[in-house]
Amino acid sequence: MASSNETAGAPRLAGQGMDATDELFDQLSHPVRRDVLVELLRADPGAEVHISEFARSDRGRSSLYHTHFPRLAAAGYIEWDRRTDTIAAGPRFETVTPVLELLVAHSNRLPADLR
Repeated sequence: MASSNETAGAPRLAGQGMDATDELFDQLSHPVRRDVLVELLRADPGAEVHISEFARSDRGRSSLYHTHFPRLAAAGYIEWDRRTDTIAAGPRFETVTPVLELLVAHSNRLPADLR
């Protein structure tokens, strides 16, 4: 059964019953969040990425604003500037980098929905 945090769409963080590995894979479990993190991995260090790189429709923009960016920001994987519609690597981005690099390096061996 989902906890009240999961029901409300809020991420469960390491200090709230989820260890760092579970948190990481929870974040990576959604293809949109994987795409966002991989895009940041491919960007120049310190670069900001505009939301237009991810949102192809109003529905996609809404999903990013109300679900994915808040979850990634709460986990510390991204920094999100709502004024400029940009994101950048967050203070904990380096903790996800090794797994992202593995996903990218082995994408040809993974199921299509993990690429």
